[in-house]
Amino acid sequence: MLLKSDIRKILKKELGAFLKTYGYKPQAKESGFIRKTKEGNTQIGISIVDYRPKFLLGIPFSIRLEAVEKISNYLFNTMPEYQSETTTIVVPGKFFTGIDEYKITNVEGLQEFIDFFKKLYTGKVDYFLSNNSTLQGIVETLFTQHIEFGKIFQHYDFITRIIIARLGKIEHYDFVAEKYYKIYCENYPDSKEEQAEIRRAIEYLKTVNPDKA
Repeated sequence: MLLKSDIRKILKKELGAFLKTYGYKPQAKESGFIRKTKEGNTQIGISIVDYRPKFLLGIPFSIRLEAVEKISNYLFNTMPEYQSETTTIVVPGKFFTGIDEYKITNVEGLQEFIDFFKKLYTGKVDYFLSNNSTLQGIVETLFTQHIEFGKIFQHYDFITRIIIARLGKIEHYDFVAEKYYKIYCENYPDSKEEQAEIRRAIEYLKTVNPDKA
């Protein structure tokens, strides 16, 4: 019978060798992989949910920009030991495939998933992550092409995008910041504390000089 530990080992070996050619290294504490970039890093996560004999696999991707996280960690009072682990943008696998999770029941199915992942990464994901591994790349995607990286729900996702808009020196920044605030308030009218956090972030960012951040 296939075990979660078996899946993890196989993925580490198979994907590790493949992703090494793209500059990734295995993460010591996680089951995913990380690649350093000029402005931060990109990460590939592998989530495994054990419903033995069935397993559900997910493949979230994430982008970290140091300049954004410096402000984000300050606003959220992130503990020092966790500040290097925060991420700026999470891109769900569904963004590329339309599929949330993949059902695996045996080794053959796992190999099919691995083959599928390799084709997906080579064909779509690497180009996308490379283009969005910089502040200006993400600004282009969010505010010029108007492409969102998946649905955003949490207030810190809204704050992150406001930070990106500020550091990216987009036109009509004030309008965009207030628009994010308004959207959150309309969608989550009872989340007063989170609304207040977004408002505090907007006010704080008025004091931030994008050229020196």
